[in-house]
Amino acid sequence: MINKNMVKSFSGKLIGATLIFLVLGALFIACVFTINQNRVIWGVVFAGQNLSGQNFDLAETTIKQALDRYQQSPFQITFNNSAQKVLPADLGINVQSETTARKIRQWGHTGTFGLQLKQQLATLFWSKKIRVDFYFDTAKFRSFLAQNFGFWEIRAQDAQVKFNPQSQQVVLLTEKEGLVLNRATVLEQIFFELPDLALKQILVKLQPQKPEIGTRQAQTAFSLAQAIIRQAPFVLRFQDQVWPVSPAELFPWFVFRPVTRQEFSQLKTQAVAKWASDNQDDQAETIKILWLFFGQKEIKETLAALAPTINQPAINATLKANGQSAMAIDRPSQPAYRLDIEESAALIDRALYAQKTGADLTVLAQPAKINEYSLADLGLVALLGTGQSNFSGSPPSRIHNIKIGTARFDGALIAPGEEFSFNTLLGEVSAATGYLPELVIKENKTVPEYGGGLCQVSTTVFRAAINTGLEITERFHHAFPVKYYNPQGFDATIYPPHPDLRFKNNTPKNILIQARLEGALLFFDFFGTPDQREVVVKGPYVYEQNEDGSLKAVLTQEVWKDSKLFSQKAFYSNYQSPALYPIEKNPLE
Repeated sequence: MINKNMVKSFSGKLIGATLIFLVLGALFIACVFTINQNRVIWGVVFAGQNLSGQNFDLAETTIKQALDRYQQSPFQITFNNSAQKVLPADLGINVQSETTARKIRQWGHTGTFGLQLKQQLATLFWSKKIRVDFYFDTAKFRSFLAQNFGFWEIRAQDAQVKFNPQSQQVVLLTEKEGLVLNRATVLEQIFFELPDLALKQILVKLQPQKPEIGTRQAQTAFSLAQAIIRQAPFVLRFQDQVWPVSPAELFPWFVFRPVTRQEFSQLKTQAVAKWASDNQDDQAETIKILWLFFGQKEIKETLAALAPTINQPAINATLKANGQSAMAIDRPSQPAYRLDIEESAALIDRALYAQKTGADLTVLAQPAKINEYSLADLGLVALLGTGQSNFSGSPPSRIHNIKIGTARFDGALIAPGEEFSFNTLLGEVSAATGYLPELVIKENKTVPEYGGGLCQVSTTVFRAAINTGLEITERFHHAFPVKYYNPQGFDATIYPPHPDLRFKNNTPKNILIQARLEGALLFFDFFGTPDQREVVVKGPYVYEQNEDGSLKAVLTQEVWKDSKLFSQKAFYSNYQSPALYPIEKNPLE
């Protein structure tokens, strides 16, 4: 039976021993912390030097001196049994004394108490090698190698698919091994030895470089390219037009690029299954093969060059009078065409992969606004009125300007209730818009002005509006009589922005303006929907004429509906003598 006194005695001794152990341990730890206070902790080694117990200032001086010596000590670089001395900085290596010293200062002195205790005790018993911080400019290092040893390198050449201009066929060039510098090995050595300042010598040598793509890995792309080129030309088609693309023009579309097996399996082409069956030995994910892509950039450049021959603006249907007021189609409309380059390029891509001999281009068609099917909806069912003028005797530049100006109004559509403005539709009058200078009298001189002759156009439009029975809201006569506008009193001068010619479409539907040139005769036809109006034009009558060329005239427009006078308007013209106002002449005339 255990004696209780013995148990108590043993327990007391155990507690006492534990207390002694704890006290001694605490004293030991206190001693360690005291010894290491404000000093490099015991057991720290830097570049082969034991820094244990050094104060921080001395340690920083030691570190800086050691790193400065190292930075100024050249490395020996050996290549082909030839050695040369190179400073670390020339290789892009710069050791960092400040950050290295900070790291040594902080070891065992920062963080929680537990972390400091752990680091100080571990370093005391097993030591701690502090590695050097450094900055390495890999670009500078690679540049040094290239400049000093790069000319010895022979890069490996992958198997390539090329075009032979003599045979007009593709050929497969075999791969070639190369010799390159052991850059990876040297980099590994630098990062392993430099932190301990153990890097003294660097061995640079040539090592074999295997090509990434061999003949086997290029075979599928070559076979596809060969099949496409052999059946060239590749024909682009639109309607009855064809554009053959020759082998020499086709090959620049080919883009050969290495892809992994995983990438290749994602390519949605008909050749995927073929490659999988032909390359059973190359199933590793890292194995690459050469694949043929069709460069969308190159294809789109070809299509962009082709587009001007396809793209065209819409052409409105041309109408003509059939009888006194009935209307017929003189020339059918043509839709606007625009080559869809994006969609066409995608179609070409698919056609080439399918080894087709051509592709139909995607061309977007937009019907003309005035076409055979829209006439009734627009209300263009009859000829409402016509204006006519004669520009016989005009010089070539004036005739040119008349034609340019006339084209601005041919096909214009005036909505019901809309007020037509000649100057607004005319737009800019300058050399940039195609006009030529025509001689005019200005400031007692004969000077050229762009657009001379445009009043021939405005006068003819005015006459058509009068004969159609439209409401004229703005019209000005010329300063003096002009022979091109006989009979006098039936003219309309314009000069942007004013004077202007304006009238309102007071018919129930749209009005289409169409122009005709027959020799020296200019016509404007107004088509629309008749509303039983009858137009009576009286005059123009010259009621005063003088020997100096001045005269006065009046033109009257009457519009009748259901035998009742709907509207009546007189247009008075007071022309002065040309001799009195030579500089007042509209410079567009």
